[in-house]
Amino acid sequence: MKTNHTIKTGFHYIGKALDATIVPTKIDYKNRRFELMDELELTDSVEVDKFALMERYHLVQGRNKTFLKPE
Repeated sequence: MKTNHTIKTGFHYIGKALDATIVPTKIDYKNRRFELMDELELTDSVEVDKFALMERYHLVQGRNKTFLKPE
């Protein structure tokens, strides 16, 4: 199975421009369900927000790949 070790940063710039709160969504393809995760309040640091989001998605299995946070 493929893995993904990074997240693109567009969520941060769009969220900051709109003064929005990010609500990550986890999709369980096997059981056809989705889960809304806890809200992510954005900070002024792209790297801090990216790391916080990577923590939440660690080991989430998607349809074609599994997300693994970098060590």
